[in-house]
Amino acid sequence: MAVRKHNKKKLSRMRRNRLPLQTGNNGCLQQMRNLRVDLDEVKQRLVDYGADAAFDTVVSGSCDPTHLLVLLAGLTSDGSSLNAWELFGFPPRQLRSVARRMRQCAKDIEVLDRNKMLRLMLWPKFSGKLSMEQFFDRVASLPTLMRESADTMDDVSRNSQIAPRALNPFNIALAQLVAYVQRYTGKPNDDHVSAMVNAACKRSFGRPYTADALKVWRNGHSDLIRDLGEALSLRFDR
Repeated sequence: MAVRKHNKKKLSRMRRNRLPLQTGNNGCLQQMRNLRVDLDEVKQRLVDYGADAAFDTVVSGSCDPTHLLVLLAGLTSDGSSLNAWELFGFPPRQLRSVARRMRQCAKDIEVLDRNKMLRLMLWPKFSGKLSMEQFFDRVASLPTLMRESADTMDDVSRNSQIAPRALNPFNIALAQLVAYVQRYTGKPNDDHVSAMVNAACKRSFGRPYTADALKVWRNGHSDLIRDLGEALSLRFDR
Protein backbone atom coordinates (compact mmCIF):
# COMPACT_ATOMS: atom_id res chain seq x y z
CA MET A 1 0.00 0.00 0.00
CA ALA A 2 1.42 3.39 -0.91
CA VAL A 3 2.11 5.77 1.93
CA ARG A 4 -0.31 8.64 1.91
CA LYS A 5 1.34 12.00 1.29
CA HIS A 6 0.04 13.59 4.45
CA ASN A 7 1.48 10.66 6.43
CA LYS A 8 5.00 11.65 5.43
CA LYS A 9 4.79 14.61 7.79
CA LYS A 10 3.61 12.34 10.59
CA LEU A 11 6.45 9.90 9.97
CA SER A 12 8.91 12.80 10.10
CA ARG A 13 7.42 13.93 13.41
CA MET A 14 7.58 10.40 14.83
CA ARG A 15 11.21 10.12 13.78
CA ARG A 16 12.08 13.02 16.05
CA ASN A 17 11.75 10.48 18.87
CA ARG A 18 14.56 8.46 17.27
CA LEU A 19 16.90 6.86 19.81
CA PRO A 20 20.52 8.01 19.46
CA LEU A 21 23.30 5.43 19.59
CA GLN A 22 25.49 5.59 22.66
CA THR A 23 28.91 4.18 23.51
CA GLY A 24 29.60 1.33 25.90
CA ASN A 25 30.78 -2.24 25.38
CA ASN A 26 30.22 -3.79 21.95
CA GLY A 27 27.28 -5.92 23.10
CA CYS A 28 25.34 -2.96 24.48
CA LEU A 29 26.06 -0.92 21.34
CA GLN A 30 24.83 -3.67 19.03
CA GLN A 31 21.68 -4.21 21.10
CA MET A 32 20.87 -0.51 20.87
CA ARG A 33 21.50 -0.51 17.10
CA ASN A 34 19.09 -3.43 16.71
CA LEU A 35 16.49 -1.72 18.90
CA ARG A 36 16.64 1.48 16.86
CA VAL A 37 16.17 -0.48 13.62
CA ASP A 38 13.19 -2.34 15.12
CA LEU A 39 11.55 0.87 16.31
CA ASP A 40 12.07 2.57 12.97
CA GLU A 41 10.41 -0.40 11.26
CA VAL A 42 7.42 -0.19 13.62
CA LYS A 43 7.09 3.55 12.98
CA GLN A 44 7.03 2.92 9.24
CA ARG A 45 4.41 0.18 9.58
CA LEU A 46 2.17 2.45 11.65
CA VAL A 47 2.19 4.96 8.81
CA ASP A 48 1.87 2.39 6.01
CA TYR A 49 -1.14 0.74 7.64
CA GLY A 50 -2.85 3.96 8.68
CA ALA A 51 -2.41 3.35 12.42
CA ASP A 52 -0.38 6.49 13.14
CA ALA A 53 -3.52 8.31 14.30
CA ALA A 54 -4.25 5.52 16.78
CA PHE A 55 -0.66 5.76 18.02
CA ASP A 56 -0.95 9.54 18.48
CA THR A 57 -4.24 9.15 20.36
CA VAL A 58 -2.79 6.64 22.81
CA VAL A 59 0.33 8.78 23.30
CA SER A 60 -1.90 11.77 24.06
CA GLY A 61 -3.42 9.66 26.84
CA SER A 62 -0.09 9.80 28.74
CA CYS A 63 1.74 6.85 27.14
CA ASP A 64 5.41 7.46 26.39
CA PRO A 65 5.97 7.13 22.60
CA THR A 66 9.28 5.27 22.90
CA HIS A 67 7.93 2.83 25.50
CA LEU A 68 4.92 2.23 23.28
CA LEU A 69 7.10 1.55 20.23
CA VAL A 70 9.25 -0.89 22.22
CA LEU A 71 6.14 -2.85 23.24
CA LEU A 72 4.81 -2.84 19.67
CA ALA A 73 8.17 -4.09 18.41
CA GLY A 74 7.76 -7.07 20.74
CA LEU A 75 4.73 -8.16 18.73
CA THR A 76 6.91 -8.80 15.69
CA SER A 77 8.85 -11.67 17.36
CA ASP A 78 8.66 -14.89 15.40
CA GLY A 79 7.69 -18.29 16.80
CA SER A 80 4.51 -19.93 18.11
CA SER A 81 5.51 -21.97 21.16
CA LEU A 82 8.75 -20.53 22.52
CA ASN A 83 9.58 -20.77 26.18
CA ALA A 84 9.13 -17.37 27.80
CA TRP A 85 12.88 -17.06 28.42
CA GLU A 86 13.66 -17.49 24.73
CA LEU A 87 11.93 -14.18 24.08
CA PHE A 88 14.75 -12.49 26.00
CA GLY A 89 17.42 -14.55 24.23
CA PHE A 90 18.84 -15.77 27.57
CA PRO A 91 17.86 -18.30 30.27
CA PRO A 92 17.23 -16.85 33.77
CA ARG A 93 20.79 -17.25 35.09
CA GLN A 94 22.33 -15.62 32.03
CA LEU A 95 19.67 -12.90 32.09
CA ARG A 96 20.87 -11.87 35.54
CA SER A 97 24.42 -11.78 34.19
CA VAL A 98 23.26 -9.48 31.38
CA ALA A 99 21.65 -7.23 33.98
CA ARG A 100 24.97 -6.99 35.86
CA ARG A 101 26.81 -6.06 32.65
CA MET A 102 24.22 -3.39 31.89
CA ARG A 103 24.76 -1.84 35.32
CA GLN A 104 28.51 -1.84 34.71
CA CYS A 105 27.94 -0.26 31.30
CA ALA A 106 25.84 2.45 32.99
CA LYS A 107 28.74 3.18 35.35
CA ASP A 108 31.19 3.33 32.44
CA ILE A 109 29.01 5.83 30.59
CA GLU A 110 28.82 8.02 33.70
CA VAL A 111 32.62 7.95 34.00
CA LEU A 112 33.05 8.81 30.31
CA ASP A 113 30.59 11.69 30.63
CA ARG A 114 31.69 12.90 34.05
CA ASN A 115 32.98 16.15 32.59
CA LYS A 116 30.43 16.22 29.76
CA MET A 117 33.11 15.08 27.32
CA LEU A 118 31.22 12.08 25.95
CA ARG A 119 28.23 14.13 24.86
CA LEU A 120 30.47 16.81 23.35
CA MET A 121 32.37 14.19 21.32
CA LEU A 122 29.15 12.52 20.13
CA TRP A 123 27.20 15.69 19.35
CA PRO A 124 28.58 16.24 15.80
CA LYS A 125 27.19 12.84 14.75
CA PHE A 126 23.65 13.72 15.86
CA SER A 127 23.47 17.47 15.33
CA GLY A 128 21.15 17.07 12.35
CA LYS A 129 18.74 14.70 14.10
CA LEU A 130 18.10 16.28 17.50
CA SER A 131 18.46 19.64 19.14
CA MET A 132 21.50 19.92 21.40
CA GLU A 133 19.24 20.02 24.46
CA GLN A 134 17.37 16.86 23.41
CA PHE A 135 20.59 15.01 22.67
CA PHE A 136 22.29 16.00 25.93
CA ASP A 137 19.18 14.98 27.89
CA ARG A 138 19.18 11.54 26.26
CA VAL A 139 22.86 10.95 26.94
CA ALA A 140 22.36 12.00 30.57
CA SER A 141 19.33 9.70 30.96
CA LEU A 142 20.95 6.62 29.43
CA PRO A 143 22.56 5.26 32.64
CA THR A 144 19.21 5.48 34.45
CA LEU A 145 17.45 3.72 31.55
CA MET A 146 20.02 0.92 31.60
CA ARG A 147 19.80 0.46 35.37
CA GLU A 148 15.99 0.34 35.31
CA SER A 149 16.12 -2.16 32.45
CA ALA A 150 18.54 -4.26 34.50
CA ASP A 151 16.18 -4.08 37.49
CA THR A 152 13.34 -5.28 35.27
CA MET A 153 15.38 -8.23 34.01
CA ASP A 154 16.23 -9.19 37.59
CA ASP A 155 12.53 -9.05 38.52
CA VAL A 156 11.55 -11.15 35.52
CA SER A 157 14.28 -13.76 36.06
CA ARG A 158 12.86 -14.42 39.55
CA ASN A 159 9.18 -14.26 38.58
CA SER A 160 7.53 -17.61 39.34
CA GLN A 161 4.56 -16.69 37.13
CA ILE A 162 6.76 -16.68 34.03
CA ALA A 163 9.61 -19.13 34.57
CA PRO A 164 7.75 -22.47 34.41
CA ARG A 165 5.56 -21.75 31.40
CA ALA A 166 5.86 -22.28 27.69
CA LEU A 167 3.97 -19.24 26.46
CA ASN A 168 2.93 -17.99 23.08
CA PRO A 169 5.26 -15.05 22.32
CA PHE A 170 2.45 -13.05 20.74
CA ASN A 171 0.36 -13.40 23.92
CA ILE A 172 3.26 -12.29 26.09
CA ALA A 173 3.94 -9.22 23.98
CA LEU A 174 0.26 -8.33 23.66
CA ALA A 175 -0.30 -8.70 27.42
CA GLN A 176 2.48 -6.21 28.10
CA LEU A 177 1.09 -3.77 25.53
CA VAL A 178 -2.48 -4.04 26.86
CA ALA A 179 -1.33 -3.63 30.47
CA TYR A 180 0.75 -0.58 29.61
CA VAL A 181 -1.93 1.20 27.60
CA GLN A 182 -4.62 0.50 30.18
CA ARG A 183 -2.33 1.67 32.99
CA TYR A 184 -1.50 5.02 31.45
CA THR A 185 -4.72 5.90 29.62
CA GLY A 186 -7.09 4.51 32.22
CA LYS A 187 -8.97 2.32 29.74
CA PRO A 188 -8.25 -0.57 27.33
CA ASN A 189 -8.54 1.47 24.10
CA ASP A 190 -9.26 -1.75 22.20
CA ASP A 191 -9.93 0.06 18.92
CA HIS A 192 -6.61 1.94 18.95
CA VAL A 193 -4.59 -0.98 20.29
CA SER A 194 -6.00 -3.39 17.71
CA ALA A 195 -5.16 -0.90 14.93
CA MET A 196 -1.56 -0.70 16.16
CA VAL A 197 -1.35 -4.49 16.48
CA ASN A 198 -2.53 -4.88 12.89
CA ALA A 199 0.15 -2.45 11.73
CA ALA A 200 2.99 -3.94 13.80
CA CYS A 201 2.13 -7.46 12.62
CA LYS A 202 1.14 -6.40 9.08
CA ARG A 203 -2.29 -8.01 9.52
CA SER A 204 -4.55 -5.21 8.29
CA PHE A 205 -5.12 -6.78 4.90
CA GLY A 206 -6.69 -10.23 4.94
CA ARG A 207 -7.31 -11.14 8.57
CA PRO A 208 -7.34 -7.95 10.67
CA TYR A 209 -7.30 -8.16 14.45
CA THR A 210 -10.52 -6.41 15.47
CA ALA A 211 -11.31 -4.45 18.61
CA ASP A 212 -13.96 -7.07 19.51
CA ALA A 213 -11.41 -9.85 19.13
CA LEU A 214 -9.01 -7.98 21.39
CA LYS A 215 -11.73 -7.55 24.03
CA VAL A 216 -12.41 -11.29 24.00
CA TRP A 217 -8.67 -11.96 24.24
CA ARG A 218 -8.31 -9.58 27.21
CA ASN A 219 -11.11 -11.29 29.10
CA GLY A 220 -9.53 -14.69 28.53
CA HIS A 221 -6.00 -13.60 29.49
CA SER A 222 -6.61 -11.31 32.47
CA ASP A 223 -4.19 -13.25 34.72
CA LEU A 224 -1.43 -13.08 32.13
CA ILE A 225 -2.02 -9.35 31.62
CA ARG A 226 -1.83 -8.77 35.37
CA ASP A 227 1.29 -10.89 35.92
CA LEU A 228 3.29 -9.53 32.99
CA GLY A 229 2.03 -6.01 33.59
CA GLU A 230 3.42 -6.08 37.11
CA ALA A 231 6.70 -7.74 36.08
CA LEU A 232 7.44 -5.69 32.97
CA SER A 233 5.23 -2.87 31.74
CA LEU A 234 4.59 -1.30 35.12
CA ARG A 235 8.34 -0.80 35.47
CA PHE A 236 7.76 2.28 33.29
CA ASP A 237 6.18 3.95 36.33
CA ARG A 238 9.62 4.62 37.72
